[in-house]
Amino acid sequence: MRPLGLAAFDNERSRKKQYQLVGDALLAGNIEQMNSQLAKFKQLLANFALEHGRQIRSEPSFRNEFARMCAVLGVDPLNYSTKNDGGSVWSTVFAKDINDFYFGLAVRIIEKCRETRGSNGGIIALDKLLSDLNKGAENPISQDDIVRAVESLKPFGPGLHIENLHNGSTVLVNVPKELNRDQTNVLSACEALGYVTTPILADNMGWDAGRGQYVLDEMVASGLLWIDKQVQPTQYWSPAAVM
Repeated sequence: MRPLGLAAFDNERSRKKQYQLVGDALLAGNIEQMNSQLAKFKQLLANFALEHGRQIRSEPSFRNEFARMCAVLGVDPLNYSTKNDGGSVWSTVFAKDINDFYFGLAVRIIEKCRETRGSNGGIIALDKLLSDLNKGAENPISQDDIVRAVESLKPFGPGLHIENLHNGSTVLVNVPKELNRDQTNVLSACEALGYVTTPILADNMGWDAGRGQYVLDEMVASGLLWIDKQVQPTQYWSPAAVM
């Protein structure tokens, strides 16, 4: 005979509580097992880094794959320490602190930007920058290394950042402020002919003459574009296209 009244409610609450206790126990067991497996994976990752340190140092693609493995496991190589010596995986692999590696690379990037700013207006294609930095380098770097080095400078402000243009190309921007959307669109348009005009912007982006002229004048003032008034309509050239 099924219980009636308050007794039935008490039994139902008791069953729900028991189910909850069983569920909590299973969840705790699964979490403990996952944490144990993750710890093993992290230790295997550290052993892998020690065993293949030479390749990680000298081969950019190998270094990038190692960094991706770290990301999958949620491991920050800068902070993760091995149990043997207390040092980070990266510091062991590079025989020095990884911060020094990327800080040194960031300094080289800044120096290259300063050297070329007069010719490219502070905007340099990432593949061109990579080629310049790898000239004569004992251990070549990759674009991923450049991206990580630039990201390490974010606390210092937006003066140096990477921009993905709408045409698929990637550039490093070294200007006092971040590019807005209109400026990014203009740079993308410059990739086709090397220059733009207000009619080109009107035809391709639907801008009226006032908007186009304002954006172009602002970019000329910032050194992002060079102006050629000897032709009509006036052409606004990307310094990178002129070189």
